[in-house]
Amino acid sequence: MAQSAEANVEVRKNTSPRDILFVHGNLASKRWWYPVAEMAEARFKKMGQTLGSMVMADMRGHGQPDHVVAGPITVDEIVNDFIQISEKNNLKNVLVVGHSAGGLISALLLARRPDLFTGAVLVDPVGPTGLKNVPDDIEDKYKMMTNDRGIASYVVGLTIYNNDGEKEFFKTTIMDDSMAALQAAGVGLVKALMGVDYTAEISNVKQPVVLFHGTHDWVLDEANATDHQKLMMNSKFVKLPDNGHCMNFENPERLLEEIIQAI
Repeated sequence: MAQSAEANVEVRKNTSPRDILFVHGNLASKRWWYPVAEMAEARFKKMGQTLGSMVMADMRGHGQPDHVVAGPITVDEIVNDFIQISEKNNLKNVLVVGHSAGGLISALLLARRPDLFTGAVLVDPVGPTGLKNVPDDIEDKYKMMTNDRGIASYVVGLTIYNNDGEKEFFKTTIMDDSMAALQAAGVGLVKALMGVDYTAEISNVKQPVVLFHGTHDWVLDEANATDHQKLMMNSKFVKLPDNGHCMNFENPERLLEEIIQAI
């Protein structure tokens, strides 16, 4: 595993037939992609197809303390961060794989840099008009989670269909990074996703895109994904009956197959 110069970026060189950029969601981190990335690395090496890189990066205010990027959290700045990461690591013909908030970020990467980002797999993405119906007391709810790991673990666990809270990966990797994001970013990314409208930009996306929605996703409703699908001329929508909000953790095998097809 090769690390790039930035502490919050992990570059796994020569592990994929094509450069892949993974973009995580709110209260997550680049490590949420490890299940599918490790399967992909083993699969591609076995097939003898390892010319590209898999790149995972923490958004501002997310990841472990030594991976946190200081600064305000806005959608545009996060999009610019991922463009700069891709350029600095000399990525080309990039497939973007985005989850939740990272799904909207990924759609904007396609819209703004079609020369660089040439396809996407989006898992339960936030829709083109951002987050809707956010509770008025959202800041109080986030403070409760920040101050009580047990509450945070319960809430994060609910986003994962049939989650086993005793699994070591959940108890440590997922929850350590969720708590780090709560402490560093708090409700910042949620606020950044409120009151936005990227409909015009996303309607210009011409690259091939696959959009997934888990029927047991209580975080975001299906319209978030289908609203993207209606705007993108070269996209398809797939409903997942046995998944919740986190296909990347719940069903990495299926996600890997979709990534292989997109490559």
